[in-house]
Amino acid sequence: MATTKQRRGTAGVYRGHPERSIPHGPAASDPGADPRYTGRVRIYLAASMTTPAAEIAVIRDLLAALEGEGHLVPSRHVADAAAAMTRDAQLSDAQLAARDLAWLADCDALIAEVSTPSHGVGVEVMAASAAGIPVLALARHGVRVSRLLGGLPGVRTATYRDGEQALAEVAEFLNRLVAGHRALR
Repeated sequence: MATTKQRRGTAGVYRGHPERSIPHGPAASDPGADPRYTGRVRIYLAASMTTPAAEIAVIRDLLAALEGEGHLVPSRHVADAAAAMTRDAQLSDAQLAARDLAWLADCDALIAEVSTPSHGVGVEVMAASAAGIPVLALARHGVRVSRLLGGLPGVRTATYRDGEQALAEVAEFLNRLVAGHRALR
C-alpha cells in the first residue's frame, strides 16, 4: 500500500529549458489521483545559514527556478540567510525546530545544498530520510560530503560546477520523483 507521501503527485516544467522538462503528474480527474494533488511540488530547500556567497547565488537560482514553475518552497528564507537569522531571532530554539520540521514533514521532497557543513541541514536530511521523503543533496564539485549523509535511505548526492549544472541535477531529481509516482499507480 502506498503511503500518503508516495501518493502525492509531482509536476512542473522548467519553461525555456526543454532538456529539463519535468513531466506533469496525474490530472485531478484521473481516478487514481490523490484528490489533494494540485500540480505543484512542495519542496523544502535547505542550506547552511553560514553559506558562502558562491553557494547562496546557486540557492537563489534554484529558488527562482522552482518558484517560477509554481512549486511551493516554504523554506525560501534560506536564500537570504542574514534576513532569516534576524527574523528567526524572535523564535526560541524549540519554536524554530518545530516550525522547520513541520514544514519539512509537509513537503514532497528535500533539496539540500550541503557544501558547507551544517548541523541543521544534517538534522533536516535525517528527518526527511526517516519520513521517507526523497532527498537531493547538492555539493560544489570537489567538496567531500559525509558518507553517512549520502548513505541514508532516499538520499541522492550530486555535485555541480555552476548554477546551470545544479539546475540540471534538480530537474533530473524531480523527473525521477515523477517517474516513481507514476510507477506507484
